[in-house]
Amino acid sequence: MTVKHMQGPLVVFGQASGDYNPSLGISPMWGGGSMLDPRGSYQPGQDVTGDIPCWSDNTFTVISQVPSALAAANIAPATAAVAGTPLPLVTTSGAGITVGAKVTNLTTGAQATVLAIDSAMAVIAYGTDATVQCYDPRTAIARNVRATCAGNDTGGTLTVRGFSIYGEPMSEAIALGTAAVYAGKKAFKYILSATPSGTLSGNTISVGTGDVIGLPLRVDNFENIQIWYGAPPPALVSAATGFLAADATSPATGTTGDVRGTYALQSASNGTNKLVVSIGIMPWNLAPNAVGVYAGLFGVPNFTN
Repeated sequence: MTVKHMQGPLVVFGQASGDYNPSLGISPMWGGGSMLDPRGSYQPGQDVTGDIPCWSDNTFTVISQVPSALAAANIAPATAAVAGTPLPLVTTSGAGITVGAKVTNLTTGAQATVLAIDSAMAVIAYGTDATVQCYDPRTAIARNVRATCAGNDTGGTLTVRGFSIYGEPMSEAIALGTAAVYAGKKAFKYILSATPSGTLSGNTISVGTGDVIGLPLRVDNFENIQIWYGAPPPALVSAATGFLAADATSPATGTTGDVRGTYALQSASNGTNKLVVSIGIMPWNLAPNAVGVYAGLFGVPNFTN
């Protein structure tokens, strides 16, 4: 494939009303955008093996949403735990959970009925035919999962299965212990099941959402993101406290961290404070690796079992 070129400026336009183009909207670009070095380093029609130097320009607002209030049992109410038996999930929507949500498995294409955390992921559609669709930052919050043990469940594990905001199947093994709260590290958007195993006390275990928020795109360094959080208008977060870079362990396991990175809210979510996250994608994270995996943009594949 040859490199296409034109002499700018380029104007992409549409009519204010009654537009003839049913797909009118933003222009998706694989690899994002960049600024060409204008000093004559690129010659129109040059061989595709020639250099085309440029500076990357890819910064996106990926979250703009109010997280629901922190909850201990909004996924699964306190239930006497039996090893190997999934805990019953909530059956009524509320407290940041939507019951009966649908998600398409990105791997198999099959549709699953799940619990959605802070609403199901939505898209913004453009044009009358909605051909171009953009992920909606107003629905992009994914969170970690917390288990609350009423007894001594040392030696027990809670395996959480679900999906990411993109419909990637994922699972996590959360180690349990004495009567306390045990938090996972991975950010789930959809919950399929939560199953205890191992040595259990027979006392109750409840499952709820935590305040560790998943980043929709891979982030390796705090300086590559901007975070605003608090009562509207939210305040800019200047300290890296709470930020955890993408876990690049490959392959991922049930106990490794989130593949795209997370941010732990530094004051508890209350249903009022708003979170806004913008991510600057580094140029070296825009290309697939040797086996075609986009680990730089979306992280290594999520673990699932």
